Amino acid sequence: MALTVSSSIDALLNPPEKTTEQVKAQGTLDKEDFLLLLVTQLKLQNPLDPLDNQEFGAQLAQFSSLEQLTNLNESMKETQSTNLDLTRAITNGLSASLIGKRILADSNRFYHYQGYEDTMKFSLTAPADKVKVRISTTSGNVLYEKDLGSLPSGEQTFVWNGKNSNGNVVSDGQYVFEVVANDASGNSIVDKLRTYGIVTAVRFRDGMAYLVVNNVEIPMKDIEEILSDVTPLGV
Repeated sequence: MALTVSSSIDALLNPPEKTTEQVKAQGTLDKEDFLLLLVTQLKLQNPLDPLDNQEFGAQLAQFSSLEQLTNLNESMKETQSTNLDLTRAITNGLSASLIGKRILADSNRFYHYQGYEDTMKFSLTAPADKVKVRISTTSGNVLYEKDLGSLPSGEQTFVWNGKNSNGNVVSDGQYVFEVVANDASGNSIVDKLRTYGIVTAVRFRDGMAYLVVNNVEIPMKDIEEILSDVTPLGV
């Protein structure tokens, strides 16, 4: 963008006075303030000892650089905003295509189908001295518990056959998966629980997409795996 110094100087020879509120709101110097200082310096220079041409040229060069940097900064902000909008649009478009797909996400709720097994995953931050898994209803009624003994640190997998502690088959519905794991000192070392579920809907809020899985809203960033079919796992 070409620098129009002469027109800018004409506009600033008699600048309008800024109110106290405007001055306080600004807080920092911008390119107009820099040019105003330069013009003021020219107006107040000693006619018998005028401003050195080289110094004046250097100040004009500094002003030109300042304006270019300001314009570049504004252009980068606009580009970042455009890229953010584009990323959100792509993410929102992708999320709609996931309806009906089975995914693995950070959630401890899952939907069980009679006759199928359910695969759950969990992570341990350290070797566990004792590990217990628990399957409960959404109201907190414990249906199944199992001691897994000691396990190493890292990702673990647990498969539930869909039966309660008495060996009876449970009905279709939403259930809660829990893990209790402690190290030799009794400290809890469970990191995160991940379960599979079918995406039944997509909800958009504040420009972000949330997948509805097992009646739970899950952000796109929490999705770790996408399966191509909706056949319940463990067949």
